[in-house]
Amino acid sequence: GVTPEGIAQALASFERALSQKPTPYDRYIDGDMSALTPAQERGMVIFGRQAHCATCHKGLQSTDNKFHNLGVGMNKPNPDRGRFDVTRLPEDTGAFRTPSLRNIELTGPYMHDGSLRSLEEVIEFYAQGGIPNPYLSNEMNPLNLSPEDKADLLAFLKSLTAGDNLKEIANLPGVQLAGERLPPALLALR
Repeated sequence: GVTPEGIAQALASFERALSQKPTPYDRYIDGDMSALTPAQERGMVIFGRQAHCATCHKGLQSTDNKFHNLGVGMNKPNPDRGRFDVTRLPEDTGAFRTPSLRNIELTGPYMHDGSLRSLEEVIEFYAQGGIPNPYLSNEMNPLNLSPEDKADLLAFLKSLTAGDNLKEIANLPGVQLAGERLPPALLALR
């Protein structure tokens, strides 16, 4: 049943699951020059320079923790006003916090409204410069990306995803998984 103790245990389990293995990009930054493929290295350059993704997706968590209007949903009859609903500042209309790109390959669908189903769709959205509207962030501009550039950028984004750590979490001292409630596929991971 739902009890304070059960909620605390569930939250602790969730927090343990947030720890992750180093991504290929993390290993590359730490000096393992073989951690990224040539396509991922090219994508890293596109991410930082040509596409200007690193303007907002920067630092260890790949976010500036700021709010930006990319135009997502602004072409709908009743668009989500985003940060405006909190601040009431017109410049915050349609603005949402920059998400982390850590484990991005596992976190779809994408954008605040889940409107983009794949990373390929996200790349295409940014390549087009978002959706024009009066509050569009200055950082949003059409990009001149070739199909090869887009493929390399996708490869780089995938390098920001860590491997699954469920086996390691299950083997930590003091971690007890409710065996009778787990599906056989999860029990096999222990």
